[in-house]
Amino acid sequence: MVRDGGPDGGDDADAKISSSDIRDGLAAGDVARVNDLLGRRFSLHGPVVRGQERGRGIGFPTANIAVGPDQALPATGVYATLASIDGRLRPSATNIGVRPTFDDHPAITVECHILDYAADLYGRDLRIDFVSRLRGEVKFDGVEALTAQLARDCRDARAAIAAAGDWP
Repeated sequence: MVRDGGPDGGDDADAKISSSDIRDGLAAGDVARVNDLLGRRFSLHGPVVRGQERGRGIGFPTANIAVGPDQALPATGVYATLASIDGRLRPSATNIGVRPTFDDHPAITVECHILDYAADLYGRDLRIDFVSRLRGEVKFDGVEALTAQLARDCRDARAAIAAAGDWP
């Protein structure tokens, strides 16, 4: 694929983009670079499935997205994202990882906390557009430290999404 750098030529004018470039960017968690390469935001979509409801119990409910085994995922960590619900984009923070604070789930999960939104999404298809990576996955000393960080993640996600400036 060849991508035109736009009217000013840009640094990427006529640069060849390969699927390996995309996979490498995802593996590094560099979704901003992946978005530039794609010319759109990288996204995941899948049905919302029931989880263990730990997020709900600590004040940060999440929509757990079932993704296929062949789905390319960004590196583990927390991302500023936009969740598409009923055709409307909503700011969100998404964790991709194994939830190391709880040490009970070795499989990678995709959990999206939609900011200022509370509705039952079970069984519905949800698309998540990635804006930027906020941080890597961390094992916290306990739930209190985790919830304090989640509050910071939500604040940082809002700021990153606002800085992106190209959503309604």
